[in-house]
Order: sequence, then structure tokens, then C-alpha cells
Amino acid sequence: MQLASFVPLGRIELSDRRITAASANASAAEQSELEFVRDPIAALARLFGVVGHSADRKTLIFWHRQLYLVPIADIIGFQVDRRLPAKGTGGAKLYVECRTTYEDLRTKRLLIAAAPGADDLNELAKTLSAATEKPFTLGQYWADD
Repeated sequence: MQLASFVPLGRIELSDRRITAASANASAAEQSELEFVRDPIAALARLFGVVGHSADRKTLIFWHRQLYLVPIADIIGFQVDRRLPAKGTGGAKLYVECRTTYEDLRTKRLLIAAAPGADDLNELAKTLSAATEKPFTLGQYWADD
């Protein structure tokens, strides 16, 4: 029901453009993210590369390397890490910080998107924040060494 009622909020991408809906299905999920990862369904490939929420606004949904379903009630907020070019190329990464049920690890960050420019994900973070009623933080700029 959550996937069938998907409401898109924005396009997402990662730096590895070789990842497709089919390859995401074939790659193993990170052990640290298993509670948020679901098996991708080929019929829902239209969700690949998109972030949004279920129509009831109970679940944040995004699909890049894996298909993620994150209960909005467990979301603490969104963060954008912003890097300026130095020795590296610079860029930005957008994360969602979530509560966990683990005593030794109360929160974890999941990568939603990456972009080449330091400010490329600011508006998406603002959109996600407004749609979920969760705060967002734009990190300080730092040099990409």
C-alpha cells in the first residue's frame, strides 16, 4: 500500500550513474541499513531515482542503490553535507537521520542523494523537511581534500 500510493517529491541521484533499478535489485544491502531496506519490485521501477512519501505521509520512500522505506515517525531530520572544491571535486550529500531500536546505536544516517555542487541539494532538503514536518540542516562548507 505504501509503495502503491507513492507521492514523488524530487529526483535523486548518486555519483555512480551505472546503478539502475535492475542492478539495485542484484546488489546486497549494507548490513547497517537492513531495517530500512526492502526488496525492489520490478513493476515499480518508475520509483527508481525518486524520493517521496506514502499518501498517508507515514513513510519516506527513496530508491537508488536500494529501495528504502523509512517511517516518518522515526525521522529526526535531514542534513546536507556541503563540500567546496579543493583537491577533490566538491559536492553535496543529503542524509536522513533516523531513530533506531538499538540501545548502542540510537540513530543512523541514510544517504538519500549526492550531487556535484555544494548547494545542489539545499532545495530538496527544504522540500523533504516541509513534506515530513521534520527539520533540516545545511552543514557548513568544508574543503574537499
